[in-house]
Amino acid sequence: MPTPTLNEFFKNRVLWKVYAIWFMRRIVPLIVAQIVILLIALRIFANKVFVGKVLENATGAADSNLWEFIKYIFTAFFGTHTLVQIAILLGLGISSLILRDFGRALIAYLNTFRR
Repeated sequence: MPTPTLNEFFKNRVLWKVYAIWFMRRIVPLIVAQIVILLIALRIFANKVFVGKVLENATGAADSNLWEFIKYIFTAFFGTHTLVQIAILLGLGISSLILRDFGRALIAYLNTFRR
């Protein structure tokens, strides 16, 4: 592999700085906003649901068979208050958006190594 010239070195350095600025301006604010909303939703969820008991009951349902576990999950979800259901859906949605943003940032980062 040939040694990079001084011109290529500066080009790579500038590209890294541009990428860092882009990441800080575009991705970080989105991730921070999503995390704040997720924390608020989790706080509402934690005040309304005793998670330890739900996990204990889920373990009991999972011990019998998979169908009982799936039935338990749906019964537990639809048996909760509307606010808790909204918090769960918000948490799942925002978590998927955070994963999507991390994936996009990772792909953009890996594309900086392509020639």
